[in-house]
Amino acid sequence: MAGMRGLLCGAVLCARALAAGPDYFPLHPGNQWVYRCTGMCAEPLAVVGVTRADYVAGRWYSVFEGFGRGEALLRQDGDGTVWALDRATGQESRWYAFSTPVGQSYGTSVDPCSPTAAVASRNHRHEGPAGSFPETLRVVYAPGSCADAGLTEEIFYRWTGLLRRSETTIGGLRTYDLIYARTAGATVISQPELHFSLTLDKPVYTADLMPPVDPAAGIPRLTARLTLRNTSDKPVLLDFSSGQRYEIEIKDEKGAVVYRWSEGRGFPLALGQETIGPGEKNYVAVIPLAVKSGRPFPQGRYVAGAWITNSGPQRFRASMGFEVRHVY
Repeated sequence: MAGMRGLLCGAVLCARALAAGPDYFPLHPGNQWVYRCTGMCAEPLAVVGVTRADYVAGRWYSVFEGFGRGEALLRQDGDGTVWALDRATGQESRWYAFSTPVGQSYGTSVDPCSPTAAVASRNHRHEGPAGSFPETLRVVYAPGSCADAGLTEEIFYRWTGLLRRSETTIGGLRTYDLIYARTAGATVISQPELHFSLTLDKPVYTADLMPPVDPAAGIPRLTARLTLRNTSDKPVLLDFSSGQRYEIEIKDEKGAVVYRWSEGRGFPLALGQETIGPGEKNYVAVIPLAVKSGRPFPQGRYVAGAWITNSGPQRFRASMGFEVRHVY
């Protein structure tokens, strides 16, 4: 039942997003945003996101966490209004009214010190660490009853979410600027960066040992993707001492190496170079999870490690855990 509810939730949230026009606060489970904080900040970075969906009182809500304020149960209706549910009282209060005409105010509970907001512009050009954004939605907040505390401004971009949040504190202004956003399963915004990652196609791989065992079908296969992304304005030059460009090894729970991608492969003994950026370079390998005898890996947990085999200090390395299970 919980799994079915999760599928229905995803469909409902996506349908609402498509029907409501520009979505300034995407609430799909899994969405995540990273902000750089300047001014009076307890931490230099803030990670916020939608951790899951929750079915409460006959409605689906997205569980939003971030900015040090705990969980908030949020939903968005057809006209772009975001509502927050109080679990204790069962009452909803409005966070955002994105369809409000420019220049008009609305009541909000997003911050108890800032109960009144107004849509200042729908055509505001925003410049931030993640780039330049035209036609953003700018919301400003009137001073509330709290002394030296409360929101002053928020800037949103369609299908992306909050780009900037500014607030007053007793020690001065605090501003959060977006540097990374991942919504609907895709990285949509990122500040210039150098990044290396390892991606596996599954968390669990199943060996089918139901008799009669088919060796071709009984060995699970792992697909690994190594990604080196450089979105800065300075290319990365890599030197290689052979034709090998990457390595992948798998270790079992005891730390023993049970697989090495390069084993048994031949590589040209020739110097080489590759320039990465702007853009990204991907390497993909399909690995049969079998020991040398041809039998599948024993059941258990494993760690795949991958790195770029450039000359000199090892600069790019990542790892990812997975599990092998047997079915009889």
